[in-house]
Amino acid sequence: MPPHCYVCGLDLADAPDDGRERFTLIYFGETEDAKMQDSRVMARLGRAGHPRNAVWFCTEHVTVAREHENMNARAALDAIDAAVGRERRTRPGGEDATSSRA
Repeated sequence: MPPHCYVCGLDLADAPDDGRERFTLIYFGETEDAKMQDSRVMARLGRAGHPRNAVWFCTEHVTVAREHENMNARAALDAIDAAVGRERRTRPGGEDATSSRA
């Protein structure tokens, strides 16, 4: 999945340059082991991509994401939504996740 900021919806097509320096993939989990658990499962299954607990953020919103990275993904995304003054999204990265840009 290409970079797409969870908070504002910025993606590579919107970035004024090649965008490579504008996005950070944040892994959520209560421990370092929990953060990498989904990645290990995917690797064992021979699957590519990033796991469900990894979410893209632009440079403007990576700070709020890092404030919550030691929580499980759902709780962290709920906390991020609250921090930016938005109601909880039901599907990170889905249609409803991009409908309101912060």
